[in-house]
Amino acid sequence: KVLEMAENRMTGKLSPSYSTFSNLTQYILENNYFTGNLPVEYSQFSLMNNFNIAFNMLTGDLPIEYSEWVDLQSLRISSNDFSGFFPDEWSTLLKLGSFYAAGNELCAPLPAWLDPYEIEYFSDPANGDFEDVVFGTQGC
Repeated sequence: KVLEMAENRMTGKLSPSYSTFSNLTQYILENNYFTGNLPVEYSQFSLMNNFNIAFNMLTGDLPIEYSEWVDLQSLRISSNDFSGFFPDEWSTLLKLGSFYAAGNELCAPLPAWLDPYEIEYFSDPANGDFEDVVFGTQGC
């Protein structure tokens, strides 16, 4: 099942009540004006394989509980205002093939589980390392 409402100029907070859609595999709300934190309740999306909330105005820490999305293949959280660190618990996301996190205020250092991925903004495409990366330091 897919919930896609991209590019609709939608506003407000992400509704925790969507977590009742237990068969949801794709959640695509990019390019809107959503604010607030990511609902912890979304960890109940046990079949999630594509989560795209890029280009909104979301804030706060990345929920540790999303480590339960063991079938997740694509995670796009770019161009929001997330802060804090990448949860080490997300090391369970072994099927993750694309991960975009540019344009946030996330803190260094990156956890070891991110090393295998080419991550937009966080990696240096010339040599594939994370040495010369500038991170936001607000709230770190």
